[in-house]
Amino acid sequence: MYIHSYLSKNEIIGLLGGKSYRTNELVKGSKEQGRILVISRIYPSDSCIKIPSVRLKNCEISDEEQIKIQDQMEKDGVEKLAWYHSHPIFDTDPSVQDLQTHY
Repeated sequence: MYIHSYLSKNEIIGLLGGKSYRTNELVKGSKEQGRILVISRIYPSDSCIKIPSVRLKNCEISDEEQIKIQDQMEKDGVEKLAWYHSHPIFDTDPSVQDLQTHY
């Protein structure tokens, strides 16, 4: 993932695979059991956004690419745990789109 982000001046994106384990600890402030995520595979992807000026600050995985990656994750025996993307030319603060997507 670290190298992936240095290979492009555009924003990059990918998925993280691994295993999720429940803990006996409760999440602070809730009655939910905590989880430990063990990331064992990184699946870099190409953004389906093709307009160079838009790709500088935006990225998106196509439905077809997500299905392809999820099929590979299944073959690899891992769960989809998260996705990642970079902010190569602007602040690392979450964008409005980031906040809408994650919350």
